Amino acid sequence: MSNLKSCPFCGGDAFTIGITQDRSHPIVRCPGCYAEACGEDGDESCTRITAVKAWNTRLATTEEIETMLHKADEKPGRIKNE
Repeated sequence: MSNLKSCPFCGGDAFTIGITQDRSHPIVRCPGCYAEACGEDGDESCTRITAVKAWNTRLATTEEIETMLHKADEKPGRIKNE
């Protein structure tokens, strides 16, 4: 999979690992810090696609959160916390 984002922890280039003798589901792993993602909490329904989606999911940045909160405060009828 060439659509993998870099590691959110160390910036390393991640790669996928398929099903092997010691692993019953595919994962995405960073070789730099060994962070892993498998998608469906490690159960058998985890596929290469769900592993990549889980790996590429990122939390919102501080700026994105502030923008969302600002937009929510501007809605009519919204009670603002002061």
